[in-house]
Amino acid sequence: MKRILICLVLMMTFTATYSQDIEEVMSLYYAARKQEALSEVRNIHLISKVNRLGESIQVEIWQERPHKMRMEVLVRDQKTIQVYDGKQGFVVAPQYGIIEAQEITGIQLKQLANQADIDGELFQWREKGSTLTLEGSETFGNKQVYILKVITAEGQEKKIYLDGESYLPIKMTSKYEENGKLVDGESNYLDYKATQEIMMPYTIENNINGFKSNTIRIQKIEFDIHIPETTFQKP
Repeated sequence: MKRILICLVLMMTFTATYSQDIEEVMSLYYAARKQEALSEVRNIHLISKVNRLGESIQVEIWQERPHKMRMEVLVRDQKTIQVYDGKQGFVVAPQYGIIEAQEITGIQLKQLANQADIDGELFQWREKGSTLTLEGSETFGNKQVYILKVITAEGQEKKIYLDGESYLPIKMTSKYEENGKLVDGESNYLDYKATQEIMMPYTIENNINGFKSNTIRIQKIEFDIHIPETTFQKP
């Protein structure tokens, strides 16, 4: 009995320390990212260029609290539009024969809703129904990184790697379904810059199943601009 009690005490002590480590790492992450300043932002306007297989694509995104988003993707003079108004999502994609706005449902709607979250999935993760664990640390390139494992309310699992010095994300891996197949995704975050104090990666390299998919280079970020309400309505 005495041995069991000792084991239980040790387990409780380890759990408390481990939990405290998570809180400490997250506190350093929020401070590094300037989460307090980001939480004051009402909306974001972002313009970027995406290089995919040698082709240059322009992407323009508007996000507004609490959960609204519009994304326009221009490819060879054809524009794809995705809109999320906080409840419903719509898409127009002429290159795929979708000339009139079509409602987005299922997994794609949930993904669109997640993209509309200005703060990102690590902020208030408990309130969002996610679980977050600190998986330990390892060497990534020449950096020591902390590995966070996130399981969203929808059951999607992601791993986020925080730089052990700056506490900013430098890599994220995830598994998701695309066209009925399970895909291994990886994003690398580079070239961090401060925009109104808030730290943002200006280059994002995306890989799918181990192969380079695209590189995103942000050209412009604006906070708290005037965005007409019609921006987030059905196209």
